[in-house]
Amino acid sequence: MGRANLAIGLALVASAVWPAVSVARKFHYSHRVSISGSLVDHWTINDTRSCGPVGDGTMTVQFHQKRAAKARVEYSRVEGRWEAFVPAGGLLGGLPRKPVVGALSLVDNTVANPPTPGFDCSDSPLDKSGCGTSSLGGKAAIDGVRRGFEADLTSSLQPRHGGCGHGDVESWTQFPQAVGGVDGGLVRVKMPSPRSFKRHHTVTVTGTVHKSSSTGGTDPDDPRITDDVTRTVTITFTKL
Repeated sequence: MGRANLAIGLALVASAVWPAVSVARKFHYSHRVSISGSLVDHWTINDTRSCGPVGDGTMTVQFHQKRAAKARVEYSRVEGRWEAFVPAGGLLGGLPRKPVVGALSLVDNTVANPPTPGFDCSDSPLDKSGCGTSSLGGKAAIDGVRRGFEADLTSSLQPRHGGCGHGDVESWTQFPQAVGGVDGGLVRVKMPSPRSFKRHHTVTVTGTVHKSSSTGGTDPDDPRITDDVTRTVTITFTKL
């Protein structure tokens, strides 16, 4: 009886392990996947307080993957969505986040509001020491959806040293600030038809999200800030 139970147990283990091993052995990469993108935020601020910043500025982000990633790219007719698969522990997983390089450019054109009587703005000048262009790091990823892929970037969009005026956008994936706000960091990139995709050696697709928002301004201590944000992502698939 003990031997029978042991045999049954080994059979169950084998049946659970075999599909995973089989998937790993039969897996073949189909494409190199390269992700690049940009973000431009034209912002304005109106701080009515004494010596508060008034004016506009621009934040510009440019990035691209350090190296193209390999994946098996395919369209699932059953689920009705695109996928970029890689081996993951003997099974299949989504394409993980990959390191990027790029640049962050911050421009601050604001000036200080006139001081109230008896107040000197030189005691608290606007800090623009962190403005200019600096290197940008982080990781980019894509996730399959029904008609294509959604792309995201994990990176801080703040000056590393010093200060610089900016709008409400502090990261690529921004939580909503207001109705119709500057959220929408997951840029959707539409793919061609599965048949067309298979026919071409290299396929390049681009997606763009444009949103505007305004916050604050209802209270003297809450400055009015507007953001006009455009995010663009380009994905290139090259057959191996």
